Amino acid sequence: MRRALLVLAALAFVAPFPCFPQEQDAPLPVTIVEPDHPDLARCWISGAGPKYFQWCISVHGNLQIKSPDIAGAYPVALVSNFDEGYVVSSSQGVHGCDAGRNEQPWGAVSVTYPSATSALVTRTTADGKVKLDMKYTRDLNEYDVTIQTTVTNISGSQLTDVQVVRYARMFFSGPGLPDGYARVDRGDISLWARPLSRSGPDSRPFGVSLSAPSVSTAYPVHTATDPYSWFLEAIPDWCNRWPTLFPFDEYPVDGDRVLWLGYVLGQLNPGQRKTVKFVYRRQ
Repeated sequence: MRRALLVLAALAFVAPFPCFPQEQDAPLPVTIVEPDHPDLARCWISGAGPKYFQWCISVHGNLQIKSPDIAGAYPVALVSNFDEGYVVSSSQGVHGCDAGRNEQPWGAVSVTYPSATSALVTRTTADGKVKLDMKYTRDLNEYDVTIQTTVTNISGSQLTDVQVVRYARMFFSGPGLPDGYARVDRGDISLWARPLSRSGPDSRPFGVSLSAPSVSTAYPVHTATDPYSWFLEAIPDWCNRWPTLFPFDEYPVDGDRVLWLGYVLGQLNPGQRKTVKFVYRRQ
């Protein structure tokens, strides 16, 4: 059901364009490669050409995705680790925020690798109230990365209106592509983006989505987009931006945009944890 809903929604959004493969005939071998930037912890690559898919995580859990390699030498950057991140908050305010390029102070961080194609990033907020476990897993039959996120109350008191949010600028950096210019649409549990030229829709048959899989929707989900100019604001202002994004803009919307997807986890008692999933997928 999850796959059918996402595919139908994506097709409705991208109808004017042909699509690159969204699923593989069979899992392709995955190679671990050395990152090309010191902020990245590890990268994985599979396939070539239209089936090329590279994903990397930073030392703080920011995600980078490059796919496809339509030019044979310069893969398209769908999501940049410098413009992808997350926020965890409650009625007490923002506990932790990472905007890729900048972040609020955090406590301890660790990066481990449960398997050859997954990573686990664990962070503790500087106020000592929340622990965030983010497990990144590649679906080898599809062009997506799932981030299983567990939020744990490690304080001695109850937290209310707990929310965890993931966000990314739609980067689309590649041959002939204007960086950060996209057409964005949204649904109740998903957002989609496709590259634009300055004069209208681009002919390149690919895009990216950020979604809440159906198994996670036991908690309310919100989706929104924001102009990228806000992403460059001072970090405290930007981290508190999420609650101000409503009511929504008219959709679809064109421009340099940031996608936001958040879960409302509600109440967390001391020691209690709740788990949700975010999925980035090449369309």
